[in-house]
Amino acid sequence: MYENASTCNVSSKSMECFMVLSTQAQKISTATLCGLFGTLGIFENCLVLYLIFSSPGTRRKPSYIFISSLALADLLASIIFVRSFVNFHVFNETDSSKELFLLKLGGVNTSFMASLSSLLLMALDRYISISYPSKYKLLVTRKRAWTALGVLWVTCVATAFLPLMGWNCCTLNSACSELFPFVDNNYLSTWICLVMVLLGCIVCAYARMLWRAHQHVAYMGKHQVHVGKQNTRMR
Repeated sequence: MYENASTCNVSSKSMECFMVLSTQAQKISTATLCGLFGTLGIFENCLVLYLIFSSPGTRRKPSYIFISSLALADLLASIIFVRSFVNFHVFNETDSSKELFLLKLGGVNTSFMASLSSLLLMALDRYISISYPSKYKLLVTRKRAWTALGVLWVTCVATAFLPLMGWNCCTLNSACSELFPFVDNNYLSTWICLVMVLLGCIVCAYARMLWRAHQHVAYMGKHQVHVGKQNTRMR
């Protein structure tokens, strides 16, 4: 652990221990890859958003509303994360204040959590469509989809910006993280647990969906065999 007096300082020397790139070759290759994949991510997600919202029929469907949320979260991640990562680790630029750094970190965390949460909503949407096809349109309406997205984004923003709002080691005078400047260890542990819960829910939802799909295929196979036997007897 680092002492709060040093970790709460935004000078270049105090931030050097968090910079992971040491050689010029690493910085050049990292900047090239970030620029390439960042540009590709921005283009792809802008294209997805355009295709969804340019079609009146598509943008009204809950499934595509969830996809647009995922594209928006990935678009923000491509912009905020790449810019912040390159500026900090490649150009070794430090922010003028602790609050500005935590603001950028909150933006990165928001986009990451919103991306995972959108994947979870998409998984639940597909699960309901497979498990309850006759009730799908009644259960998953456009109004409920937008409400779910509203709750999702508000929760992600509130959770991601907790360090900026006071849950940081400088304000609480608590143990600081060795991975991120100004971040309280307890907050980082809580955030990691929340991400793991989201990932676990996504895996469970898709596993359940695959199991139901397997059941349906097995049932259809038995049904076709039964129909085939009946046709044989009639002949």
